[in-house]
Amino acid sequence: MSKMRLFQLAGLAGMVSGVLLILLDFAFIAVFGDQPERVAAATTTWLILLILSIVTAYLVLMALMGLFARQAEELGRFGLMAFVIASFGTVMNIGFNWGGGFIVPALAIAAPEFLDQVAEAPPAIVAAGFVSTFVLFALGWLLFGAASLKAKVFPAIPLWLLIISAILGLVSRIVDLGIPSVLFGVALAWLGWQLWKGRFVNRPRAEADEQPSAVAAPR
Repeated sequence: MSKMRLFQLAGLAGMVSGVLLILLDFAFIAVFGDQPERVAAATTTWLILLILSIVTAYLVLMALMGLFARQAEELGRFGLMAFVIASFGTVMNIGFNWGGGFIVPALAIAAPEFLDQVAEAPPAIVAAGFVSTFVLFALGWLLFGAASLKAKVFPAIPLWLLIISAILGLVSRIVDLGIPSVLFGVALAWLGWQLWKGRFVNRPRAEADEQPSAVAAPR
């Protein structure tokens, strides 16, 4: 399979995951509203939405790898560091969604009081896991967006949306905000479209180096 085809698949993953992030955000609000987690998690709808969340998180990881590979040389060491942090946070987010899809429903049925207790005052180890997942995910994508802006391969607007959504994601751990995932989804779908179509502000250096130089043929 050619590199261009792999980039297109990564772009498709970005578009699909971006749209799913937006739809899932509204679906959770529309279906469950302010229901306690022990009530919502005991439903089949919860399981379906969390399975979709796992798939979405995996597609986000695929998109991240494609976005990094497309501009790896321009990103430099700072971009590599941002990619490592973002990928690690995204992997942890996959695990977070897996736990929400398979462990939380079991607790909702077998030990609903315990689930309420964890939701209201989580043990230190659980709180550390939650915080590290959210911080690494948001911080990694924030840094990756900043590094991509500096690389000037992808358009600035979706990258700024990515940065803003990451900042709001960090703030939402303190103040409840309902828009970070929507902005993140828009930014990711936009970047995925650019990757799919091969539209860049500047052609990636590695791609330019692969183009044969024009040499006048001898007469």
